[in-house]
Amino acid sequence: MAEDQPLDKLSVTQIVQQAELNRGTFYKHYDSKEQLLTELIDHVLIELADAFRSPYADLHPFSLKDLTPGHIKIFDHVYEHARFYSAVLNSKVIPGVQERIIDTLKHLAKDVVPSGQMAQTDIVPHLFISYYAHALFGLIKEWVRSDFCYSSSYMSRQLIQILRQQPVGEAPQP
Repeated sequence: MAEDQPLDKLSVTQIVQQAELNRGTFYKHYDSKEQLLTELIDHVLIELADAFRSPYADLHPFSLKDLTPGHIKIFDHVYEHARFYSAVLNSKVIPGVQERIIDTLKHLAKDVVPSGQMAQTDIVPHLFISYYAHALFGLIKEWVRSDFCYSSSYMSRQLIQILRQQPVGEAPQP
């Protein structure tokens, strides 16, 4: 099947046959298969950003204790684009996309990491943001590689439990 082939081996003919289009229609909209791929990736990353921002838009002011699985939409987004994320994470078909996803998550995390709270610690903000983005990406990657063996709502519940977890050796705050 065409989706399992490396991009350099995939032909425009295979793409248009899979999409049930003709070559003229393809070239009316795109100059190359790489342009199509770039547009697809850009579209998915915009939707990823919207899904990431969803809990922060619904909770004013944002508080982790008020966060529910229903607020978290990022796993719904990944599941809706399961074929895309599987192709990106399970193969080397699309080089560089994993880094684009992580960079997108870093950019988004900058908007939600409480800078005032960071100022009260010795944590370097850009290191925390990198940790947060890679941790979330790692959770998504593990879920995709397990062939989505859990529901998106289960993954949302897991994320909330992980975020609420106290660091080892610290007592919960009253």
